[in-house]
Amino acid sequence: MSRINALAAGIAVVLTLGLARMTTGQVTQNATASKSTDGEKKTDPMKNGPDWLMNRQDWERMHQSNASYLANVTRVQQEMDRFKNDAYWSGTLLQLLGTEYSWVGRHQKALECFDLQYYSRSKKPAQLVDADRFEPCDAVAAILELADKHRVVMINEAHHVPLHRAFTLQLLEGLHRKGFRYFAAETLLAGDDTLQTRGYPTLKTGGYTAEPVYADLVRTALSLGYKVTPYECEDSLSPQTDNPVPAMNVREQGQARNLKERILDKDPNAKIIVHADFAHIYKKPQINKLGELHWMALVFQELSCIEPLSIDQTEMSETNKPENENADYRFAIDKGLVKDRPVVLRDTEKGSYFVRTADGDFYDLTVIHPRTHYENGRPTWLAMEGRRTPHQVKMLRAFENGGAG
Repeated sequence: MSRINALAAGIAVVLTLGLARMTTGQVTQNATASKSTDGEKKTDPMKNGPDWLMNRQDWERMHQSNASYLANVTRVQQEMDRFKNDAYWSGTLLQLLGTEYSWVGRHQKALECFDLQYYSRSKKPAQLVDADRFEPCDAVAAILELADKHRVVMINEAHHVPLHRAFTLQLLEGLHRKGFRYFAAETLLAGDDTLQTRGYPTLKTGGYTAEPVYADLVRTALSLGYKVTPYECEDSLSPQTDNPVPAMNVREQGQARNLKERILDKDPNAKIIVHADFAHIYKKPQINKLGELHWMALVFQELSCIEPLSIDQTEMSETNKPENENADYRFAIDKGLVKDRPVVLRDTEKGSYFVRTADGDFYDLTVIHPRTHYENGRPTWLAMEGRRTPHQVKMLRAFENGGAG
């Protein structure tokens, strides 16, 4: 799958299924937005978007230079103004803008873009109602302990939240000590044949490795000795706006098949970390009026007969405004269950870990991230528990003089 197709597929999943958290009725409403009220089908909005987004070469050119990051933000902002009255493209461009903001370190702005579209996720009632019943445990330590019982660990991210990549990076060393040797990432493109020997990603390595923390995640995996493996489905179909489920199932099946064929068929005893996005780690089907969607983790389990440990980071993370956060997250923050480090909650009555199931019982563990603290305008989680240190960047004299040489 090319860079443009990988990014487009990710946007299509999020836009159509509403972060995979929408109810059946909302999914149906979003997916059928291309139909008019009198039942006649409107022109497919996928064919009427921004010229540069429809043209593969123009899109590829946008992200092949380190010098174009800020220019890309401006370009998307201009297109948002032009398509502000188009329901489909205004939403798509808003997500794209949030992603571009994350690539230039504007964490708060990235959250804001997604909040504007998905604030309704905060409306469901809380599962957490008794703070005394739950014991906060260090999330990294808990996952490393649970990994002893699994050969495959799948963890997700929100594409506009590099914090989730920073957390996965903190798992790599401990999992490597436990025998995990494969790191599979959804964003990677199969065409980068020299990644393993080169030892670092480039702008052509994958759709989201243009974001610095994701690039650091891949680079760290390589330096630790992981075999870094792409698994995206190269022959995915373009999602249809009236019913995206068939095309999405093709993609999920292709991803799962690639994991099996590229890793397990060659190394049957392999232990694997899979870094995916949003709902791809769901271990149960998602059923609505459009059909039955079998996500990658479920298909992988069916193909390999290996049940993965499925870890969600997206449900219990901050949003741009506290009122847009789900009730469980606000409860955990307000009651002091999560303070300055990612945690999982051990249910002292059941002896198991809390899993948020407001939208379905789809995964095994819920990581809860604290709200971001900032120093000099930068999120403190970028330090990654001391793995990084801040450095003062001196401006070039040409910029200090307003561009004069």
